Amino acid sequence: MYVYEENKQASKLAFRVSDVRHVVIVITDGRSENYMYTQAQAKALKDGGALVFAIGVGSYVDDIELQEIASAPSNHYLFKTTGYDALPSIKDTLAIRACGQAIQQTIGRR
Repeated sequence: MYVYEENKQASKLAFRVSDVRHVVIVITDGRSENYMYTQAQAKALKDGGALVFAIGVGSYVDDIELQEIASAPSNHYLFKTTGYDALPSIKDTLAIRACGQAIQQTIGRR
């Protein structure tokens, strides 16, 4: 979420200029250092029209925080893996969900 804050102006401009649905993929292996800030940034992205996928890696991930980062329904936008080496196991499902959802919602907005 740090990147969003640093590039807030560019991100807001990109949301206004483009009629293409933006997809954000957050990968984490733990808990955020500032829970409230992370939730606020995730909300800002979703309120701005982005589809947010949350991927938890390993056993130290906060499930509730992941659910709050991900777009709704979280069972569609949230993934968990046992480690970084397991990320390839979700890539096809993630690609289908990210691209399919973005295309459907972009067409629906026209």
